Amino acid sequence: MNVFLWSTFLLALNDPRRDFKRVHLGPKPAGTPQKHQMNGTSNHVCGSKSGKVEGHSRDESYPADFINRLAWVGTLLVSLRLFNWKIGDTVHDALQPRPPAHPSRKRFLIHAVLCTVRSWLLLDACAFYVQTDPYFRTSALSMSAPYPPPPANTRLALALLRLLRLLPPRLLRTSIITTQAFALVSLQYYLPSIPAVLLSSINLLPTSRSPHTWPPFFGPFSAVPDRGIRGLWGQAWHQEFRHLASTPGRALGEALGLPRTSSAVWALAALSGFGWSGVVHMGLVPPIPLHTTLSATQLRLRIAGFFWAQVPALAVEALAASAARRCLPARWCRSVLLRRAVNAAWVAAWMCVTLPLLGVAAKELRYWTVWPVPVSVCRGLAGQGWLAWDLG
Repeated sequence: MNVFLWSTFLLALNDPRRDFKRVHLGPKPAGTPQKHQMNGTSNHVCGSKSGKVEGHSRDESYPADFINRLAWVGTLLVSLRLFNWKIGDTVHDALQPRPPAHPSRKRFLIHAVLCTVRSWLLLDACAFYVQTDPYFRTSALSMSAPYPPPPANTRLALALLRLLRLLPPRLLRTSIITTQAFALVSLQYYLPSIPAVLLSSINLLPTSRSPHTWPPFFGPFSAVPDRGIRGLWGQAWHQEFRHLASTPGRALGEALGLPRTSSAVWALAALSGFGWSGVVHMGLVPPIPLHTTLSATQLRLRIAGFFWAQVPALAVEALAASAARRCLPARWCRSVLLRRAVNAAWVAAWMCVTLPLLGVAAKELRYWTVWPVPVSVCRGLAGQGWLAWDLG
């Protein structure tokens, strides 16, 4: 499905050979002026808002010679987020080139190692909690089911469990699913990035293809309290599916003659983006799932339903924000603290409503019967053994 959507984007809905330009960001050559034109490409100094990342930007159109063309096309095919590419979209192109997440390989490696350890520990802690809550292993239990009695365990584990269970059951279980998803996606990005950057450091991988030169994988999670659901999916979460999934909706809007920046085109893009995202994630269900009480179709519809449900949430959020600006006192609308509190509560409430769709599918597919990491700190501290996988 990813290949189908990406091929549609590159071959049916766009003409990369005519409109796309690869943006190269490197050290500023000595004597380079601030901005000038040369042979149809623009060269200018660019950097982050803080001024810490500065470099020389060069736009490369579709090359004429075959060897450079292979590199150009090959890079485009793996650039799902289209960072450091200009594609003829003024909003997107104005943000290119995107500065690297870190100024050096060393800084990136430190960050990647810390993120890998963080994800490992989060997955381990969530798995440890899951073993104490039958909701994650029993299909008949709902997400709002009361907590069971705490198991006999070490004092530390019991104290942490009692602390967690101060939260309502639905909120805590939703938080567990959310934390696992974030940790798993983060681990899938940073763990392979470490050997890639090490290969780059010994010149076995071109610097331009090293992850340390890429923008951050996740955006700022402060966008969630700032902008709610729109901030979560539009800025904080990774943007791997953004162009693949939403562009068909934008193309339909343009075919209907709607202004590119109109609310109608925005709605079509959201419908397309989350619609196709739901279809893509249906692939988590195998053709014939084993030991489930629901059919493969029912499981797929629950997984897709989580993503499809985000569309009405975006509409409700946009309408509520517009109504608040018209009806509430101006001082309330200007209150950053109030806005962030309302947005955070709204996002948490909506996830509590929609994430059970993923929770049911995950329970049926027995995702939580396997410990996600081979060595468990939590099990070791609880006296259950440090090795979580049976390697015998």
